[in-house]
Amino acid sequence: MSKVVFILGAGASQEAGAPLMADFLDVADEIQEKAKAEIDADSFALVAKARSALQSVHSKAFIDLDNIESLFAAFEMAQLFGRKFGSLTEAEIENLGRAIRRLIVQTLEHQIQLPVEGSGQQQRRVLPPTPYGTFVDALHKRFDMRKRQFSIITFNYDLALDYTLNFSGESIDYCLDPAESTGLPLMKLHGSINWGRCDKEDCGKIIPWTLSDYFRMRSYLHLYDIKSVRLELARHLREHLHCNRPVQNDPVIVPPTWNKTQHYHQISPVWQRAAQHLSEAEVIVVFGYS
Repeated sequence: MSKVVFILGAGASQEAGAPLMADFLDVADEIQEKAKAEIDADSFALVAKARSALQSVHSKAFIDLDNIESLFAAFEMAQLFGRKFGSLTEAEIENLGRAIRRLIVQTLEHQIQLPVEGSGQQQRRVLPPTPYGTFVDALHKRFDMRKRQFSIITFNYDLALDYTLNFSGESIDYCLDPAESTGLPLMKLHGSINWGRCDKEDCGKIIPWTLSDYFRMRSYLHLYDIKSVRLELARHLREHLHCNRPVQNDPVIVPPTWNKTQHYHQISPVWQRAAQHLSEAEVIVVFGYS
């Protein structure tokens, strides 16, 4: 196990462009207004409709309607109990979980920018976003990367850190499969934009689409005079195969709430490995929290 464990919160990705939890819905509203053609507009509209419906219970229950975490939790409860939810139909209530997941994923992919190095006709590279490039450079200077002296736990869904590690030549172990423990342990406790679920009924396994595999099929082209690009892997998730069929369309992300009973079985290996790393660590470094 690791001597040092780093724990990353949402603030770690803020400089890369990811909104904080309290700002997330405002940013999503701006995207819905200015870039409607680039998103699943129906999902964004359903989240807005359900958020408005919650105003009627706001005086009887403490629900922070401006916080994406609170809204995610409320939608999960609505689906769990299947009760009346304002003017929403049963079909809309059933689709709330998918809608808010798509809003989260597409907002993150829209907002996180990867800087492009170089100008004019010279060869150009897509660099890691701030501040992850600095973080991984510091890890290389401090640790012998071959000895796996540290591990990383994150509550973030985005791929800013994943891209940076891949850029630096590091393989990642998402700790989803106890039998496959090669690579740097990166434990994403709430899931990840690049995790799909096998669509075969008797499988259902969570399958990460590693960035090394993703970039074997795709590359950034026509970078002339472009200062930044987006990493929109989730839009192409169906291109990733398992059991000889495409994985399910929506990434595996779970609510950032204390009660994960519905979802824990899906990512329990990740939580178990995280607990083991934390229990045996000599140093725990936490950053990216307000």
